[in-house]
Amino acid sequence: MAELNKLREDLSSRHKAAAPSIESFRIKNLSGFADCVINPKGGFLVICGGTGVGKTTLLELLYSSLRGEDDPAPRNMSRLSGAFAEVNVAFPAEMKGDYRGIFTLDQAPAGVQTGVRFVGLEARTAEIQFALADEDFDVLKEGAGRKFFDRSLVDLVSLVCSKSYDRISFYETEIGDRNVPIFEVEMDGLIYNSNSMATGELSVFYLAWVISTAPPYSILIIEEPEAHLPPLSHFAIFGLLARYTLKLKLCLVISTHSPTIASEVPDRSLVSIRRAGRQSILPVGIESKTKILARLGLQPRRQAVLFVEDNLARDVLYELIAEHEINSACFVEIHVCINGAGEIKTRLENIPSGLTSISFVGVLDGDMRQKSASWKTANPIVFLPFVKEMEVEFLGICGLNCGVVSVRKTCFSGRCGIGCDHS
Repeated sequence: MAELNKLREDLSSRHKAAAPSIESFRIKNLSGFADCVINPKGGFLVICGGTGVGKTTLLELLYSSLRGEDDPAPRNMSRLSGAFAEVNVAFPAEMKGDYRGIFTLDQAPAGVQTGVRFVGLEARTAEIQFALADEDFDVLKEGAGRKFFDRSLVDLVSLVCSKSYDRISFYETEIGDRNVPIFEVEMDGLIYNSNSMATGELSVFYLAWVISTAPPYSILIIEEPEAHLPPLSHFAIFGLLARYTLKLKLCLVISTHSPTIASEVPDRSLVSIRRAGRQSILPVGIESKTKILARLGLQPRRQAVLFVEDNLARDVLYELIAEHEINSACFVEIHVCINGAGEIKTRLENIPSGLTSISFVGVLDGDMRQKSASWKTANPIVFLPFVKEMEVEFLGICGLNCGVVSVRKTCFSGRCGIGCDHS
């Protein structure tokens, strides 16, 4: 658990400065989609949603926008017909010396060796099974050098598959324009190969091979890495992918149905697709992870209920949680008290004692520090990082001089809308 917490921390902070990252992905005229712009943070992006919302289509559009002339085309280019995509990729300073900026791959600075690869569901098993259908395993491995997973990778694969492998080796054979691995396993004196592997086991081996042999600073796009795996293994496959994403400084983009994977991803790296009428839509800014997980079928157990004074305070609090606490949004419910601080006081004072499974916290604007000192409540009170009330602080930031302020709409990433009634 401690190791996974460190992976979360690294994915949220250090990694975004060390690897290529997709800074923006703009989509127009994609059949079945509303026009949108995705602005992920860091080198790790997870696209989640239910069946049929367009996750694979989005991955294929991203890949087709980045791939080179020699890279294989997506399996169904017809559904991308007429679509427009603009992708900006930022490369870390260590890759380009003193040169800084945002580039598409074909504009990457001289000397940058990077690439992009799409790993669909079929590639993980169908290509290997196709190769073995025509040739015997021993024939395929002739002339191909035998290579091995290192011990740490063997341990990670063992964790995902709930087995204890002694050694995993692979041979790379050419099928068309691709290198396809075939695997051989030693475990408790038993030796077996890809011919007799279960589909889930073969899929895990393929993913381990892809990500461990990827060139540093490359971009991997993987469709549903948890496919063919039981829910208990979703936690482990995330750890395997995260480990090598950090180790090789990769930019990793995946789609998933798994609430387990979604809950472990930094909030700023998670994008949820949902259907609205006849179109698939993506949210503007950071969406509550509680809502995302609910759409994936998981209702997380609440650990805290936070009471805030208004919608502006709620949205700022969501932003602070996303910025500083990678996984907290899964277990926090934020409740807006429409009657302001007075209602928060009443709610805190009337919560029955002895409720130890959930924490109830009042979150007040900075101007309430002295006023709340006399409140008689056993529940904690904290303050947003502003001296004055939120609306006044925002007006000061915007340089506005207004009498009555009404919050009409707020969104994230440093943008907000405030309605001002001059008086």
